[in-house]
Amino acid sequence: MNKPTRILTAILVSLLLGGMFAYQDAQKNKPPYQQHPVVCIATDFFRWSLSGLIFYFGSGWLARRKERKLKQPENDKYYDEVARELETKSLRPGLWTRAVAETGDEGSAAKALYIRLRVSELVKQEQTDRASSQAEARRKADEQRRAAKAAKPPILWYVGAGIVYLVFFVDF
Repeated sequence: MNKPTRILTAILVSLLLGGMFAYQDAQKNKPPYQQHPVVCIATDFFRWSLSGLIFYFGSGWLARRKERKLKQPENDKYYDEVARELETKSLRPGLWTRAVAETGDEGSAAKALYIRLRVSELVKQEQTDRASSQAEARRKADEQRRAAKAAKPPILWYVGAGIVYLVFFVDF
């Protein structure tokens, strides 16, 4: 759920629950409501706002949780790549040596550590590539914006030309 939808839904929940609370208080018609209706309405408003805030932040938490679940399969491609490396015995020698040195043997513990290190390395590499491609796209967009700005004359040229036209070519 995107942010504007969450905000709208929180507002609707607040109004709906607030209306229910206010209706209940008005129907009760008890002495506190008769003596201090403003205080009762203010407490109702607080309850609606609280319910809306709870919904808003709760829905954001659920949205982030769903995003994390959706992102998990993305790491599978890294594990697949490391599995291919292990099958073809095309390990990175420095990383394998580090895994063996940290575990003390060349068994399954070294293999597990190598997998973790290699996956984290692949993730960092992709993040770096993504950041550099985004920076390149921003740079190209800035260049295009500058070229478009340089291609058209500034507004002062038009204002100046209009003033010159009025002074020299229009008879008052």
